Amino acid sequence: MDNDILFTPLKVGTHTIKNRFIMCPMAVAPLYSLDGSYMRDIAEYYVRRAKGGVGMIVTRAITICPLGLEGTLYEKRHVFEPLKKLTQEVHQYHCKIIMQLSAGGGRIIHASEEDIRKRGLRFEEAFKAPSDGVPNIWDETIKHRGMSKEEIFEYIHAFVEMAQIAKDMGFDGVEVHAVHEEFLMDQFTLKYCNKRTDEYGGEKLENRFRFPCEVIKSIREKCGEEFIISMRYGVTSKMKTIHSPALPDEEFREFGRNIEEGIAGAKLLEAAGCDMLSTDNGTTCSWYWAHPPVYMPYGCNLEESGDIRKHIHIPVICAGRMDNVEIMVKALDGGTVDGIGIGRALLADPDYVNKVKENKLRDIKPCIACHKGCLEKILTGQKASCAVNPEVLNEGFYENMFRKNKGEGRKVAVIGGGIAGMQAAILLSREGFSVTIYEQNDYLGGIYVYDKMIKAYGASEKLLDWFKHTIDQCHIIIRTNTYVEDISVLEEDIVICATGARCGNKDKKSDGVYIDIIDFLSSEKSLGDNVLILGSSMVEAELACHLAQIGKKVILCEEGPQPIFLGKVRSPNKMMLRDMLDKGEIMVLASAKLEKADGGMAHVIINNEEKVQIKCNNVIIGLKSSTDKEGLARTEKNVYRIGDCKSPGNIMDAIADAYEAVKEILYTTKMIGGYNTCRQ
Repeated sequence: MDNDILFTPLKVGTHTIKNRFIMCPMAVAPLYSLDGSYMRDIAEYYVRRAKGGVGMIVTRAITICPLGLEGTLYEKRHVFEPLKKLTQEVHQYHCKIIMQLSAGGGRIIHASEEDIRKRGLRFEEAFKAPSDGVPNIWDETIKHRGMSKEEIFEYIHAFVEMAQIAKDMGFDGVEVHAVHEEFLMDQFTLKYCNKRTDEYGGEKLENRFRFPCEVIKSIREKCGEEFIISMRYGVTSKMKTIHSPALPDEEFREFGRNIEEGIAGAKLLEAAGCDMLSTDNGTTCSWYWAHPPVYMPYGCNLEESGDIRKHIHIPVICAGRMDNVEIMVKALDGGTVDGIGIGRALLADPDYVNKVKENKLRDIKPCIACHKGCLEKILTGQKASCAVNPEVLNEGFYENMFRKNKGEGRKVAVIGGGIAGMQAAILLSREGFSVTIYEQNDYLGGIYVYDKMIKAYGASEKLLDWFKHTIDQCHIIIRTNTYVEDISVLEEDIVICATGARCGNKDKKSDGVYIDIIDFLSSEKSLGDNVLILGSSMVEAELACHLAQIGKKVILCEEGPQPIFLGKVRSPNKMMLRDMLDKGEIMVLASAKLEKADGGMAHVIINNEEKVQIKCNNVIIGLKSSTDKEGLARTEKNVYRIGDCKSPGNIMDAIADAYEAVKEILYTTKMIGGYNTCRQ
């Protein structure tokens, strides 16, 4: 494919971006520290992506009026002084960098009144909105209060002062966050949130867009024509009702901002002096459009971004699963949009852009759109990472540790060719070790190979292809159809056990009615019209959606009080999967236990008392994993146990385990004997 158009310059305001790749903001870590220290790990994270080839970086949002801060943020100029070094380092790679500035959350704040008061904050300050009585999205019993005109003016002033600080620190511009994702500023533009009767609300679109337009005009007046002003812009809301998002290809009447308002709003922002629109769709109620999961098609926001591009004269950048080169090229070549917004793909592989430029597409470690390492960690207050790349926010540490060729040809045996084993083998081979993978099956990939049936848009195949391609490049020796019964007979003195877990339910034999999920995914046995699946993890829920799409009537039967796939974190993946289950009319029975299945019926006990009968031709026995510690006899070898054979987990756990084991090996390569277990 001819990728040249991706590397043509892009004019944004008075600036020229070297290519069409814009790194979208991701809330991986704060940009500044209140003690004014230079946050080296954050700087290395951004600089690494600049080195990787992106044309412009948009940083994580800075809330201009953060809750709980004594005084205003722009009065604490000293905390931003270290960012001069960041912008200088980024500019060394001929990469532009702009600071994203946010008005905050408004009704999407995720906190109770008690939480707010415990933090020493006033309820009235925290729970603001465009108008009185707007309900909190997470707890409708909480009603927000409307902002006064004076408060709006204070916010505009804070935007301006922070933009000036960004300019003084060497940033090329700012991105205003946002008429996007139903944050506070977006709430002003949405009719269902804004019931004001003054010039900042009401029926007139110009009034509802007045707040963001005045922010743009005021920044332009203060910072000049040569300062980039971008706006993060959600073209449409993709909402059927206030709490009901629309799935792709679903026919619905827009409850929020429709395409006509999206076009009109874009014109207003351009007229106000905006240099660029960074676009997508969705609100917090329709979260999976703004943060597309693996179930979303690539380029899911392109149509609406292209619609507004026809009506304005400033560059339009489209974000949202844009990490597909064929789609990128077509979008630019056809004039649908002007630039490509890339986010999570740059977490998975910081060299994404350079590899595209060199046409080394198989070398790109793909994002699997899982949200496990990035968004879900952020939502639980943890340090962000990436499921397939633990080096995120640890770039300096790993750069110092890796590529030192400490292996000196020492031999390593990796027992098991699943995700954990393959990742460890690749890392060690790159460090100069001689690595052999012993795999009892005739293929690599472990249990992950079964994922390809139920994961949308080839996510599993792409990751498996990367692993196999990279293993070939590393010249790792592969011995398939080889079961290692006794590690003491191996010639290698370092052994990594990545034998996986005992998956499935081999104690329950498939007999026509009962089918083990692993047996089904490996062979896709024929099923009747009515299928009951035991379990409700992501795997079972995804399989249920797959079966519903091919016409089966499916029921998920979960012994616990709620579906496992929902977990404790409300992420876009889980929200979309829930809506897909609803669309497929898939019933989810909680606190339910299967008693027996025969004669075309399943006999289920609910809440240990109610007995129900359900039409059922087949029962798929869900995935169950137990640790397999066979073959780990103590020897004089250095033995490391990683992945599911240590503790059943997900792909993020497997890859993180591999990194931890390799880190320990690199720090102990001079050890002669002893028994080690990694991350017990």
